[in-house]
Amino acid sequence: MAFVLNWVWEATHAVAFVESSGTLAFRVWHCLPMAVTDAGWTVALWLVVGGLSASPRRFGVWRLAALGCVGALTAVALELIAVATGRWTYNDLMPLMPVIGVGLWPVLQMSVLPVLSVRLSDWWKP
Repeated sequence: MAFVLNWVWEATHAVAFVESSGTLAFRVWHCLPMAVTDAGWTVALWLVVGGLSASPRRFGVWRLAALGCVGALTAVALELIAVATGRWTYNDLMPLMPVIGVGLWPVLQMSVLPVLSVRLSDWWKP
């Protein structure tokens, strides 16, 4: 679940980065490794917030909120490092968060998609 959500997100917001603003076909291929990394990041966030100790049915509103907050904080930290070291560059399509100056889309991605992944995985069980 996390992989698919992140792959779609990455491919659609990639136009806001200088390094990946090609055609949709290029972005879909280019964003594949990033989606794998983001899916692993989602699992790590889930584990940190208590995924091992709680059944998904008991992953209540407080843990979901914590998942979103920890995701946002780690995304801000990663974006600060990546931009400062030249790992990637925003173009004019990336809205920046006031004061901290990092891209809004990546921070939203890691605050919303882990929560959505947990909820959808809980709902979409065989």
